[in-house]
Amino acid sequence: MPMFGTFAFSALMKNVETLEALQIEGAEELGMNALVDVLCPAGNLRRLEGIADGQRKRFRMEILLHAYETYLDHVDGGVYRSWVLGPSMEHFQLRIEGVPRPNALCQRNGEEQPTQGELGLDPFSTFHVQRWINIPLGRMTELEEFTLGLQYLSTSTMEYAGANPSMSQAAMEEAAPLKDTRMFNYQSLESLLESGLYLLAELKELRMLDLRSSAHYIGVAELEWMHRNWTKGLKSGRGWSVYHAEGPAAKT
Repeated sequence: MPMFGTFAFSALMKNVETLEALQIEGAEELGMNALVDVLCPAGNLRRLEGIADGQRKRFRMEILLHAYETYLDHVDGGVYRSWVLGPSMEHFQLRIEGVPRPNALCQRNGEEQPTQGELGLDPFSTFHVQRWINIPLGRMTELEEFTLGLQYLSTSTMEYAGANPSMSQAAMEEAAPLKDTRMFNYQSLESLLESGLYLLAELKELRMLDLRSSAHYIGVAELEWMHRNWTKGLKSGRGWSVYHAEGPAAKT
């Protein structure tokens, strides 16, 4: 569905418990965490898909979840809800942002990131938030494709900005017409063992992990853990390596 507004969302929620597949390309009109209302009752959901690769446009906002706000609703707001996603899930695509990340200090162009306080995030809650998000993700034991990264921009959007597919994502981020386009997720999950990756140990069927343009810190320990626990092996890993050559600066 190219655009998904409040009326379509209301109609969806009337039958959400029987929903098996959902694709939402544009979600600008929905509230920040409207998707949580789907993740909690949609017990039969098998596929959750966002915008297709190569179709992102300048002003289009893909489906997302703000981790910290959702965590606060649950812990401080008394909204004790749990995602029902489980073994039926085969494909999961969702932009998870708003994770407190005190170790993501700089943008890829060297400019300083706003402080966690300026972003409205509590740096001391980073591990709590990430583990809380990873717990329901770890219940998707039949998951084959796991997409948390940003999909590539459309050709028309790149041409408008004077960019092209051969440019690095960092170079595209500097193109003036793309300044208002979110080109990198600096408040993503870290994907470190200590911040909750270990909670995904039962994703034995995983074939593809997409973390493109996100501030993950997968290292040697995480890769060794994946090899031991995801025994069938990933056939595709998009946007991650142990070298962090294009990642944000880490606090040492």
